[in-house]
Amino acid sequence: MIISKNELLEKKEIELFSKDEIDDSSLKQIDGFISIDKFQTKVKAKYVEGMDLAIVELSIDALLNFKSTRTLKPTKLKLKEKQNLTYSFTSNKDLEDESIININDNEIDLHDEIVSLVITSIPIKVIGEDDPESFSKDNWEVISEDQYNNRKKTSSAFDALKDLDVD
Repeated sequence: MIISKNELLEKKEIELFSKDEIDDSSLKQIDGFISIDKFQTKVKAKYVEGMDLAIVELSIDALLNFKSTRTLKPTKLKLKEKQNLTYSFTSNKDLEDESIININDNEIDLHDEIVSLVITSIPIKVIGEDDPESFSKDNWEVISEDQYNNRKKTSSAFDALKDLDVD
């Protein structure tokens, strides 16, 4: 998705929509990634006169397929993310700020920003809605942190002594 400075100068504010802005190859390096079901991008850009800046609000709405971290079964991951970006068409020493992105030409290519936003929005663990909360075998059990905390509140090391008759 590309935003032109000339179009921003003419309209002062533009809004763009796109489906399928990125493809599977952009995300294939991510562990557990399978495919993209839905990907929509919405961009609002506004030109700031006098400062030669573009303020860009980037929104993504995506449905991705991943292998569940817990079961390795395919599971869906919904992403709804927003990011605000500021671009400067001229290098201005008065605007030396890490949050302002300087560009050398009159076009803003948002492809890399879109891919970056998706990658940073993916959780370390992708757990499916139908994944079991706990696993167990003969002498062990894996439980969620909430289950552990609930058990910890209701049980104590002295519970084994409550039925002991000391008289």
